[in-house]
Amino acid sequence: PTVAIQLRDNVDEDGDYVSLIVNGEVYASNEMIYNHGQVIMVDLLPGENKIEIEGLRDGGGGITLEVNVAGVGNVNKTPIPEGSTASFIINRQ
Repeated sequence: PTVAIQLRDNVDEDGDYVSLIVNGEVYASNEMIYNHGQVIMVDLLPGENKIEIEGLRDGGGGITLEVNVAGVGNVNKTPIPEGSTASFIINRQ
């Protein structure tokens, strides 16, 4: 029921900040993202799980974020505008 989610700045480390919310629970709040990535372990529920990445601060050129989910792969490679949220659904059997 636990999965690793890696948040990684896939362009320049320029001070992008995000929050990670899973099924309404905050797992990381106001975290700077780095090129080497940060792995966060999250608990998944059976069925659909909503993953939200909230873009809080843009260091320049958009919040350049790659989101890798263990067992699923990359679910985001596009910049997230500051103040916006990218969301994904992960199904757990």
